[in-house]
Amino acid sequence: MTPEILLTSLGLAFVMSGISQVMKDIGQRPIDRPGWAHNPSLSGALIVAMTWFTRPILDGYYSTGQKGRSVAFGVLGILIQLSVLTAFFVAAITLSVGWFDSIWIQIFIVAMLVIFGAPIILPLASIVIMPITLILSFPLDLLFPLKQSSDTKGIQWCKNCVHYRKSKLYEDSLSGSWGADEMPRSDELPCKIVPEAMDTWVEHYKTERGQRTLYPKNCTEFEKA
Repeated sequence: MTPEILLTSLGLAFVMSGISQVMKDIGQRPIDRPGWAHNPSLSGALIVAMTWFTRPILDGYYSTGQKGRSVAFGVLGILIQLSVLTAFFVAAITLSVGWFDSIWIQIFIVAMLVIFGAPIILPLASIVIMPITLILSFPLDLLFPLKQSSDTKGIQWCKNCVHYRKSKLYEDSLSGSWGADEMPRSDELPCKIVPEAMDTWVEHYKTERGQRTLYPKNCTEFEKA
């Protein structure tokens, strides 16, 4: 394996990860799609593809509220994903270079291996490396334990309320309307009783984005789930 093959494989792994994130966003149910995927555009797809590596970290943070744990496990997931894809591309390129002299035939063979081989090989590879992932996750779990009651369970906000409803349009870490300048439609908010809690939501969106929490706190209509 030459450095050129390794660098090319790493670049292809990065591009493929970005494309996979775009396809994942678009392929979700309408209610679960992030905001950009409801009106897909080339610019939006490019931004998502180029910043795919931020998604595991941001999603982890908005799920747990723990920065250290989100970064640690997010980076681990990113490295494992890139390692698996890079190994796949290294094998595909090495195979094509070893068998054929024509650069065009080599590109064609690699493309065919990606199209027909990746859907079979990559899921199997994920199963094989699962024990390694668990072993690597164990020390991280000790260093960054998941905090429960004190950090998130005890907060009086939507996620812990009986009136909470999941809203990907609102909660998406990349383009969710929680960070919008103006309050979105009521059916986009993660609340089943928006009319009753309207004052809380209005005040929430008056807060500058940099100082705004993911959900409004201390809502007058809050009922613990």
